[in-house]
Amino acid sequence: MEPLKKLFQNDFFLKLNQKSHELQSIKKMLQTMLSQDLQDAVKVRDFQDNVITLITSKNTVANKLKLMKAKLIASLKQNKHFHDLQDIKIKLDPSFEQVKQMNAKKVSSSHRDHLDRLQKKLAKSPLKNTLAKLARNKHA
Repeated sequence: MEPLKKLFQNDFFLKLNQKSHELQSIKKMLQTMLSQDLQDAVKVRDFQDNVITLITSKNTVANKLKLMKAKLIASLKQNKHFHDLQDIKIKLDPSFEQVKQMNAKKVSSSHRDHLDRLQKKLAKSPLKNTLAKLARNKHA
């Protein structure tokens, strides 16, 4: 375990860790300034040369952020770490999509029995496999 700890104290990993913490702190500050729908649709990609880069997959979110950009910069400049912030870049990345985790719902035993009976009637298929998994799980 000690060699592993020493490896992560290496300059390379130390810089990665610091960068990660920096981006997380920017994300937390932005969350206090943005509405819930914007918070979920935006990710902080980079902070380099006094420029924060945000990404989103939606054009409407990018436009809202562009309209709020001056206000965001002014708010972030009040923080001592970002007093020399120059700009916020907003980039569209269609491949970026925040996946929301759905709350698992409990499935009653009668519903599981019904799913089990249904999957036994079906021929071998992906649907049958999925129904069998649902019938075995108490949470779907």
